[in-house]
Amino acid sequence: PGSYDKGDQEKDLIATLHRFIPLEASKSIFNPVTNIVDCALAKPINKDLVEDYILDLGRVKGVKEPEVDMKVFKSGRTTGLTEASIRSIDSTVVVNLDARREAVFADQIVADVFQKAVTADL
Repeated sequence: PGSYDKGDQEKDLIATLHRFIPLEASKSIFNPVTNIVDCALAKPINKDLVEDYILDLGRVKGVKEPEVDMKVFKSGRTTGLTEASIRSIDSTVVVNLDARREAVFADQIVADVFQKAVTADL
């Protein structure tokens, strides 16, 4: 559990940061630095502490290329199982990093607002 859930780093630690791709803030609107992902990879301290399935979704069965109108699902700590439809692919978006900095992301998938899933029809 994270600190919001009263997690304790010493007793609740299950993994350590293994690799990440740093975010690059745009230096100017005329020559923006482009990001592709915002991600990190954790290495479990003990493989018995983690499982190979996603809560409410099960095990990953494979991958597919994204398509407009394809349903996508996510399982969130607060929101539970939610779904949306892809609205565009290969999009460029600007994300505020804080009050003074922003990051440009290219080759992104844009979906509708995620709503409670009726069923994970996977």
